[in-house]
Amino acid sequence: QPDEHAAGLASAPEAVKARTFEALQQLVLAQQERQPLLLVIEDVQWIDRTSEELLTALADIVARLRVLVVCTARPGTTLPWAGRLHASQIALAPLPLEASRRLLESLPTGAPVQSDVAAAILARAEGNPFFLEELMRALRDEDQPDSLRVPETVHDVLATRVLRLPLAERRVLQAAAVIGRDIPLALLETVTGHPPQSLAALLSRLQSAEFLHPRRLGPDAASAFNHALTWEVVYDSAPEQERRELHARVVEVLERSHPDGQGDVVRQLAYHAVRAEQWPRALTYLRRAGTRAVEQGANREAAAYFEQCLVVMSHLPQTRERTEQAIDLRFDLRNALQPLGDLGRIVSCLREAEALAAPLGDERRLGWVASYLTEHYRMLGETTLASEAGRRALDIGERLDDLAMRVITNLPLGLLHRTLGDYRLATTFLRWNTEHLDGPLRFERFGLFGHPSVFSRAFEALCLAELGEFADGRAVGQQAVELADAVDQPSSRVYAYLGAGAVALRQGAWPEALARLQTCVDVARTANIPVGFVYGAFFLGSALAFSGRTPEGLAVMQEAVAQSNSLKLVSGISLGLAGLGEAHLLSGNVERAALVAERALRLALDHGERGNATYARRLIAEVAAARDNPEAETSYREALEAATELGMRPLMAHCHRGLGRMLRRQGRPAEAEVHEDQAAVLYDALDMTSWAAALRADRATSG
Repeated sequence: QPDEHAAGLASAPEAVKARTFEALQQLVLAQQERQPLLLVIEDVQWIDRTSEELLTALADIVARLRVLVVCTARPGTTLPWAGRLHASQIALAPLPLEASRRLLESLPTGAPVQSDVAAAILARAEGNPFFLEELMRALRDEDQPDSLRVPETVHDVLATRVLRLPLAERRVLQAAAVIGRDIPLALLETVTGHPPQSLAALLSRLQSAEFLHPRRLGPDAASAFNHALTWEVVYDSAPEQERRELHARVVEVLERSHPDGQGDVVRQLAYHAVRAEQWPRALTYLRRAGTRAVEQGANREAAAYFEQCLVVMSHLPQTRERTEQAIDLRFDLRNALQPLGDLGRIVSCLREAEALAAPLGDERRLGWVASYLTEHYRMLGETTLASEAGRRALDIGERLDDLAMRVITNLPLGLLHRTLGDYRLATTFLRWNTEHLDGPLRFERFGLFGHPSVFSRAFEALCLAELGEFADGRAVGQQAVELADAVDQPSSRVYAYLGAGAVALRQGAWPEALARLQTCVDVARTANIPVGFVYGAFFLGSALAFSGRTPEGLAVMQEAVAQSNSLKLVSGISLGLAGLGEAHLLSGNVERAALVAERALRLALDHGERGNATYARRLIAEVAAARDNPEAETSYREALEAATELGMRPLMAHCHRGLGRMLRRQGRPAEAEVHEDQAAVLYDALDMTSWAAALRADRATSG
């Protein structure tokens, strides 16, 4: 049973978001089963980040569903799903002249429009309906329509309308624009100083003029700008000094109503403090907003806040305290970027932090630089540099008795030694964490994007799976899953289900592997965790292929390859490629399997990934055997020798089985039986029942 602390964390905003996404996806799935479903989303250029993530998640699942998603957006809008094979982009042409004329004639003007004025409007609008409407509104507001100067741009149109407003209305509208596109009326009343009745009259006139519309009624009544461009133009129309003063006034009001400066209001406080140029306040609120975004799994949003913090720092006096703060902000930024796989920006952050910490003689912060570089170098496949950085960080962490530094450093060191094929040593780093993160420490993040207690157990499960210690691997993997589900944090869930799923995959428990790994991939998609998606998708693809769903497995693994190339990931990709090659072999595409196998082996050897190289060698042997190539025996024996040296008992069993099949085809039954017996002993000892059954089928067919 999770404790009370875990239960409290389960209601965190990121959990609500993930559950909301899942619920909406399930709703779409259910509706399309009843009848084809059309979803129309307009004005996607104004979409918020969370809604964009939801649409991206939907775009990923609709390819094989009876669902058509239609989105409208302005030219130049970049949509994350635009590159999908099942996505089409249609550019809408401007309205033809006759259609523009009919639209123009349908708009209310209050007086007949002379032909030359109409012609000028049609020429300037160039078939853009918004231009036509705004130009006609400008015409309607003119005292002398005949002398109307047709603005060149929509900005001119809107700015002209704003300037024609009476002063009181214009000032209220500008104050509203400073507050934001959505305007809580209580806040607007306090900021402007207008009594409720006076403000209501002004807002009524602004609504009649089609600048604003009611957004909410009741105690938390709010208005909103009719269009984002209107909001922008009104905002720009206010003198700069007045804007700063209004933003400062909003900060003052929000601080009074939310004295703790926490919760969702922190985003508003950060926004207004920056624009009020209240730099110390801005720094405080931006960092809080970034931290809150990390907690919610909104890592891109968090990174943007921390980047803003660094800009704000340039406006503050340079003291030792500020320099230390600048270093820590770069660590915050690194932790937000890590699950996104933005390796280039990460190393820039760490080098900047190192350059700032060195003159201070700040050993602790230099230790953190080394700790984070350990993971960075590991992901790039720079194993020697990763090992050196990790050793430096651990030395400093031990000397300073810094538990957090040791825990965070042990994670990449464990993964590094797993990649190098030293699975036993890898588990020592990870178990140290598990032993020291007990009680409430299980729920500590130590600034990370997920929970080290979960990651440590999940990564240990990965190592135990390769050693064939499935009972222990299942136990520690289940612990990771239970912890991750208790905290309901996306990154923690992705890696927990990855570790538990890998154990089931290596043991041949296909239904369990599919369930665990599908959860891993689904959460990674929904929560936008591209690195976790890559590793989960490779394993899921293998599970699908072994379950007889090879085309689906190939599709998801190809997606993982594309994503890893985009992120420039290196570490562990050779293992994923070996799985991809095996799926090609299962589909009968021997030539493609051969190409992928050679690529996997080169990549593994280039980066010292001995265990992954062993998987690639065994795949090369399987390909050679499928071609009746005499080199197959040598490749099998090389893979078997390496697997034996590394203690990879499941892979040893597969090598023996492959040798047995090959030797029987060559007419060497006595030798084949020796290897088949050894494979059977291993499969039985490791409780790899599906593999044992496959071996018995081999023998029955050949005998």
